[in-house]
Amino acid sequence: MATRTRTTTPFDALVRALRPRTPDVAVRKRTADLLYDADVGNRTLIGVLSGAEEAVYYSTRTRCVAAVPITDVGPNLGGARPLGQAVDDPTRAFEHVDQEWAWTNPELRERPLAH
Repeated sequence: MATRTRTTTPFDALVRALRPRTPDVAVRKRTADLLYDADVGNRTLIGVLSGAEEAVYYSTRTRCVAAVPITDVGPNLGGARPLGQAVDDPTRAFEHVDQEWAWTNPELRERPLAH
């Protein structure tokens, strides 16, 4: 019997991580798109916390790691909750998060740590 290997893209994994928010796949896909859309300019999407109520972003401008409430219309950037400051690199953001992760951005594994 042949074994089927399921390839999961980072986007698909993020959509699945948002399942606690809603069972509606279309809403989860739209929310995932909006989370990625906020990953522009000086913001990097680090991941989604367990329970899918907050996403974590890193800002190169403020060098701050913040948890941002997730809504069905995207991240509420105005409701950001600071988690730590003076981080040199997005990969170091993990040091400022004490909660469990539902999903983390796989692109961060590729980035070297700043020295």
